[in-house]
Amino acid sequence: MKCPKCGSFNCRVVTTKRTTEGPYEVVRRRRCVSCDHRWYTAQQAEIEITSDEMVWAGDEIKLKLHPLFGLPDVQHQN
Repeated sequence: MKCPKCGSFNCRVVTTKRTTEGPYEVVRRRRCVSCDHRWYTAQQAEIEITSDEMVWAGDEIKLKLHPLFGLPDVQHQN
């Protein structure tokens, strides 16, 4: 995580709390080791979905562009 004050990636989680109220499931307090800035981040509850509902962006592109992903080799004309 990047510090919002100085931009350093040298940050640590100080505390983690699970909440039972509100839209967030987990609230973390973070501290930047470089500038000692402290801030909170919140994580929303995940929604369970089935594999039928999942769509992976880019799979169609991989199949069209690269033969290692299942397409037969194309004969090149010289």
